Amino acid sequence: MTVCGDATNWDEDAYREIVLKERDIETRTVFRTAWAPPYTPNLHTLLVASSDGSIASYSISPSNLNNPFGFVNADKDKLFAEPNCFFQAHDGPAYDVKFYGDGEDALLLSCGDDGRIRGWRWKEILSSNYSVSSQGNDIKPVLDVVNPQHKGPWGALSPIPENNAIAADTQRGSVFAASGDSCAYCWDVETGKVKMVFKGHLDFLHCIVARNSSDQIITGSEDGTARIWDCKSGKCTQVIDPAKDLKLKGSVSWVGCVALDASESWLACSSGRNISLWNLPASECVSKIPTRACVQDMLFDNNQILAVGADPLLNRFNMNGMILSQIQCAPPSAFSISLHPAGVMAVGGYGCLVDVISQFGSHMCTFRCQSRFIIKVDFYEVKHLTVHYEPSFHLSLDTHSLHSPSPQRSSFPRLRGVDPRSLGNPNPTPFTQSLLRHHSLVMAGLAAEGSQFDGRQYDAKMSDLLTSDGQEFFTSYDEVYDSFDAMGLQENLLRGIYAYGFEKPSAIQQRGIVPFCKGLDVIQQAQSGTGKTATFCSGILQQLDYSLTQCQALVLAPTRELAQQIEKVMRALGDYLGVKVHACVGGTSVREDQRILSSGVHVVVGTPGRVFDMLRRQSLQPDYIKMFVLDEADEMLSRGFKDQIYDIFQLLPSKIQVGVFSATMPPEALEITRKFMNKPVRILVKRDELTLEGIKQFYVNVEREEWKLDTLCDLYETLAITQSVIFVNTRRKVDWLTDKMRSRDHTVSATHGDMDQNTRDIIMREFRSGSSRVLITTDLLARGIDVQQVSLVINYDLPTQPENYLHRIGRSGRFGRKGVAINFVTKDDEKMLFDIQKFYNVVVEELPSNVAELL
Repeated sequence: MTVCGDATNWDEDAYREIVLKERDIETRTVFRTAWAPPYTPNLHTLLVASSDGSIASYSISPSNLNNPFGFVNADKDKLFAEPNCFFQAHDGPAYDVKFYGDGEDALLLSCGDDGRIRGWRWKEILSSNYSVSSQGNDIKPVLDVVNPQHKGPWGALSPIPENNAIAADTQRGSVFAASGDSCAYCWDVETGKVKMVFKGHLDFLHCIVARNSSDQIITGSEDGTARIWDCKSGKCTQVIDPAKDLKLKGSVSWVGCVALDASESWLACSSGRNISLWNLPASECVSKIPTRACVQDMLFDNNQILAVGADPLLNRFNMNGMILSQIQCAPPSAFSISLHPAGVMAVGGYGCLVDVISQFGSHMCTFRCQSRFIIKVDFYEVKHLTVHYEPSFHLSLDTHSLHSPSPQRSSFPRLRGVDPRSLGNPNPTPFTQSLLRHHSLVMAGLAAEGSQFDGRQYDAKMSDLLTSDGQEFFTSYDEVYDSFDAMGLQENLLRGIYAYGFEKPSAIQQRGIVPFCKGLDVIQQAQSGTGKTATFCSGILQQLDYSLTQCQALVLAPTRELAQQIEKVMRALGDYLGVKVHACVGGTSVREDQRILSSGVHVVVGTPGRVFDMLRRQSLQPDYIKMFVLDEADEMLSRGFKDQIYDIFQLLPSKIQVGVFSATMPPEALEITRKFMNKPVRILVKRDELTLEGIKQFYVNVEREEWKLDTLCDLYETLAITQSVIFVNTRRKVDWLTDKMRSRDHTVSATHGDMDQNTRDIIMREFRSGSSRVLITTDLLARGIDVQQVSLVINYDLPTQPENYLHRIGRSGRFGRKGVAINFVTKDDEKMLFDIQKFYNVVVEELPSNVAELL
């Protein structure tokens, strides 16, 4: 018989506080680790910068490692390590930590989300014993500088831009910072003043390294480029575009990290799931290395590259891009790797986990970093779960001691002619084998030493799965609802649907809303403009818990315009429900995104780069997300976006509803359904049906490029009958064609990605309202932007890929209305026109003289 305890004095607020603190601990992240500088007596000290703004030092010595404090059952709490020193460094996450100088006189530098760079005397930290409870309140920085604010158009100051990374040049007394305002700053350590500002990037900076031998710095940015800057003039001397060099179709991957070798002649540059290796003296890319996940930190180890990222693997590559080893790590997503002079590596990441690995791939210890919320931890309260090492570990440790007095690697040479992948420890003990059998997700110490992720075997299994019949994977849902009232939707949601102007559901809405509302995974394909956005918006709004102001649904879109349109539809349909929606897109303030997310929202809509960055910074918490939607999935899963989608999905809860919506469904889009979805309801429309119904397609044989302009001017009176969109292939051509048309007294509007966001919003509002009749644009508008009145599309340039043709002409004939698409074809375009007709199984006829009567 069990007797319940007395709950008379139950403190609900205290319990809630404990739960929130535990959640904070579980979701904290180690953003950077650093070993103590050379020529100090404490070479075994590891510094850790965490997402709660703290910096802590830990002693990784042989005496600690005899009782490894982190090797425990994954179903239990990981044990906390007691730091030697712990202090609160920043108001917000601490993103980077570096040493300025060597020996005890070095400065410990850090930067963070508060826009500050702070420095402490290393000697003072070594002699201190600041506990977690005091949080190092007595330790004072000797350097404390903050990024400048910028004045807006009305004189208001911008938020202080964050610092994402720092680098140091002790010879010239400089500290460099990669800032969130797209600038890099050079600070004078003596005076604390800005010496130089490096401007040129189009979006915020992720990383920075100092190339001191050439008086240069190298920065990596969200805009997808790395830039080399001359520190004397402040000018950019070289722009490195990894996506362009790697020929990544449709890639918009940011440059997440850069690394220099010891000679400062070789640069490794990560862009999404790729690393490019550059010979800097020759300004040449010599190697391209594909990786399994987004790379989040890397460094050189002699002539090899160590890289960690969004998967729990430590990768080692040679300079030719060959994988030498892949070691399973403790953090499920790794953000940092640091290398000790003796060859020992520290990998830090999500969950505030640190995995210390020897140069031969054996796991020396794994621990969870201390939190400011934890005052006291008994290290031995789960001692019976600890897995002790075999004697071979101690032999390895004695041979490769962390106490080497020299910073040089020559004392511990690597074994020549030996494949690092063959260097593993003996078979695990029976107790370890038992844990491995019963727990698929375990700490690094329970994985086989030097274990590898077999990429070829994985790809072979995926290929077999995708080439199989696949009928049993999908399910059918045959119910059709002729009215919104029959779908069982909430009353306030119905009010929003009718207030938005819907009277009767479209074909995709009749079949797609209810299964999504029931929590089923869905794949829905329909003609652009038939109401897919309202379908998943209704399904999301029906399932939200409005009493919980946490992100419960995540929607990804390929462009910021589409994301912002989805936000508006979601907000309009949920007007009577009180839904809170926010769009996280590039080109907007990171700080503003963080502020809104911290205040609480129900739904986040965004582009992959910004959403992943918010997840990485932990500004967007994934704990309560239960719905995940990919809109325009075919574009999203083009090579660049596909990698980002996979990285985001790894950070989401395992049990989540997935919806994939698109106008076309190529094989790579179906591939994601195999990996992420569970018995999805499949509502697909054949490709030829997507283009034939309601849209008449014609071509005009203009023969030569220079004759296109005259042909367009001849058609202008026809264009002005209704609203029209003119597509060209480059932003520069948008500007050129707009100037030419206006010089001939034709009224046109134009928009493209180089325009600032406010200008583009104004232009789109004017076009939607009808005050602007003819719009010239690039494929920016070719993805789901809902302009209801458009009846005519002119492809001044044929699209470079047949898939984009559908999205362009999808501007016309929306919701079954009639529309016309006219294609200008030169001799060079004839093959593309043939490919388009074959791709969609259509015949594009020559334009008749009575085109005006067709509108």
